[in-house]
Amino acid sequence: MGDLTGLTEAKEWLSITTDGSDILLDRLISAASAFIQGPEGIGYEVASQAYAEVRDGHGGSRLAFGRPPLTAVASVKVDGVEIPPAAAVLGAGYRFSAGLIWLNGYLFTRGAGNVEVACTRGWAATPPQLEQACIELVAWRYSERERIGQESKSIQGANVTFSTKDIPADVQRVLQAWKKVAPV
Repeated sequence: MGDLTGLTEAKEWLSITTDGSDILLDRLISAASAFIQGPEGIGYEVASQAYAEVRDGHGGSRLAFGRPPLTAVASVKVDGVEIPPAAAVLGAGYRFSAGLIWLNGYLFTRGAGNVEVACTRGWAATPPQLEQACIELVAWRYSERERIGQESKSIQGANVTFSTKDIPADVQRVLQAWKKVAPV
């Protein structure tokens, strides 16, 4: 999985100019990016990439996709028969939008694994909300490295309590909004 942000952006957020922490921050960026795109995060890779999917036909003319968005469809086959792209809006064949492939003059006939789709899904650039969530998670991990395992500390007579959450609440809200959902 690719990184969702870069070293320059993380250092800018942390107000770091040059302190020798590039290797550590690069590692944190990769780890945060993998977490965000993994099953505990949003559950899919963000970067644009080609997919070959086998799906079950349901008897209708529409096939829904969860996130990320469809950006291209190379081929659609139903029961081994290639469906052509529709030449016109109402022409026979397939058309697609960011989350849907629909057929004109054809059906996704009922069957187990009888629909094959070759497509490209994802974003050419990381969506800003996900990039910021990655930056904030990197900053969270970077700042907590000096207090690993500590829940509180006494500083000049005052007690300071540290958060023991896995990730910041703002990051969690962004991940919930972008989480993979099963297509309808």
